[in-house]
Amino acid sequence: PHVPVFISPGNHDPFSPESPYAAENWPENVIIFKGPRWESHAVKGGLLTVHGFGFDGPSLSTNPFGTLTIEGESIHVAVAHGSERGHQPPDKSAYAPFDARDAAPAGLSYLALGHFHSLTEIKGGAAPMYYSGAPEGHGFRETGPHYFIEVEIIGGEAHITPVLASRIVYTPPSLPCAALASSQGLI
Repeated sequence: PHVPVFISPGNHDPFSPESPYAAENWPENVIIFKGPRWESHAVKGGLLTVHGFGFDGPSLSTNPFGTLTIEGESIHVAVAHGSERGHQPPDKSAYAPFDARDAAPAGLSYLALGHFHSLTEIKGGAAPMYYSGAPEGHGFRETGPHYFIEVEIIGGEAHITPVLASRIVYTPPSLPCAALASSQGLI
């Protein structure tokens, strides 16, 4: 109960009156960002300010990326869900699309991102930005190890450490078949 938890609902789990976010009674240390506008919460006696927003439906009614302003002397971090345009897979739909240069304004120490399922560093903003990805791959379309991220902020500078989380690692099978005379040899 002494550890603050911040949740930024995304396109697959938006905040709505029928969602578990609204229906459940959450402990006081859990803060859920309920709509598509930046909210700010001071923690640790005002030494840290956490900013965030949440989806209000499968698509945002308005996209808040590019509108975050940083004020005050505390350490500022943000959590958000969206698709950075420079890393958007061509065969996937964009949700809350943004450009790195607009997403992390001056004064922000770190931006934690959700949407892409693999560890991805986003460069080009005034602060470090990462998708930690899903802690486990969701099948053979999400191969390789998966992580969570530990972030330590010292003197306003974020130090990022990916930590291996996946217990199962999906790897595409590869079988040498050149020497096989028939499909029976493969079987």
